[in-house]
Amino acid sequence: KSRVSKGTPVITVKPNSAAVEAAPAAGSVEALEVTFGALATGTKVTGRTPRESTGRPELTEAAIVVSGGRGVNGTENFAIIEAL
Repeated sequence: KSRVSKGTPVITVKPNSAAVEAAPAAGSVEALEVTFGALATGTKVTGRTPRESTGRPELTEAAIVVSGGRGVNGTENFAIIEAL
């Protein structure tokens, strides 16, 4: 439990920090119009660039991470790591 005593709370949650639970019913899509007030002029989006796919899973989304290094005795042995 926590409480914000001053200012605007900013909350972040690390991916996979909570177990996935099935929704009790199908969701619905609702259109949402977002407007900004006069005090929200300090930030400006100047561009968006999507991340290029490498074909590998996102490290931040992984439940288990397997890594390899010098202990596999060369790049030719990384197939052992990748097979995991």
